[in-house]
Amino acid sequence: MAMPLEHGSSAYPQPLPEPSSRRSVRGPDFFLVGAPKCGTTALDHYLRQHPEIHMARVKEAHHFGSDLTIDRRTQYDDVERYLELFDGATHERRVGESSVFYLYSHEAAREIFEFNPEARIIVMVRNPVDQMHSYHSERLFRCTEDIRDFEEALAAEPDRAEGRRLPENRGFVDGVLYRRLASYSAQIERYFRLFGRERVHVIVHDDMVADREVVWEGLCKFLDVDPTFRPDMKRVNTNKSVRSRKLRNLMRSEPLRRLTRALVPAGLRFRLLRGLKAMNRREEARVPMDPALRSRLQSEFELEVRRLSQLLDRDLMHWVRD
Repeated sequence: MAMPLEHGSSAYPQPLPEPSSRRSVRGPDFFLVGAPKCGTTALDHYLRQHPEIHMARVKEAHHFGSDLTIDRRTQYDDVERYLELFDGATHERRVGESSVFYLYSHEAAREIFEFNPEARIIVMVRNPVDQMHSYHSERLFRCTEDIRDFEEALAAEPDRAEGRRLPENRGFVDGVLYRRLASYSAQIERYFRLFGRERVHVIVHDDMVADREVVWEGLCKFLDVDPTFRPDMKRVNTNKSVRSRKLRNLMRSEPLRRLTRALVPAGLRFRLLRGLKAMNRREEARVPMDPALRSRLQSEFELEVRRLSQLLDRDLMHWVRD
């Protein structure tokens, strides 16, 4: 019988090691917490270039957020293993980490606060209707969504919230609950309550599109790093699709992963996988949303956008008006 999706334990997964056991590794003092498809990949790319910033070796470690159900999340559950992601941080002014579902998580804000109450938090938001549409397309590309029609995927949410009709390759299980992911106001309030507004920097996707350099300068000032440094601001994480879903699913299959781990050296395995992924992807324009569906979703999200506007003291109501 299909089981409903549930949030996990409210306790931080394990006690932090004593400072002497951290091998002098500097842990993160700022976090880019989401939301997905709001520009986080681009921002992470910019942050990695700043000479006064040291970012975790990987994006999406998701060490925090004990309530998140993510395939293979256990890779960085262990505190020591997580802190290894920051090996090499020495003289940099800031050390950071990016995991886009920390914003959605009911537990991550508190767990991050327990880890470092002085941490600074970066949030990115986007018109929820566009964000849902974009994220559905991203999940199709990653083969963690098997309902190709966006409207049908939205209609399946009640069943999926009860653990039914879930994709075989799930990735982040709650990721198919598109409306919940796009309801930012309550998610941001959790961080405001714990860290205070002065330690939470919210970036609106519209501003990134309009003037990335102005947004970048504001972020650097928030992090107390040199705002005159200019990263390469090329576009990243554009809309894409796979040429062959069968090949993509094969590359994700656990039996093949186990076999290649046993037979192929890690460096060669990584290069082969990267080459296959590049060969199997293509950039293409997203299928336009049905205007009638857009109108219905705008009406549905009007109250949420009004709450967000009040929370951020900024009028965002154009998101839900034609």
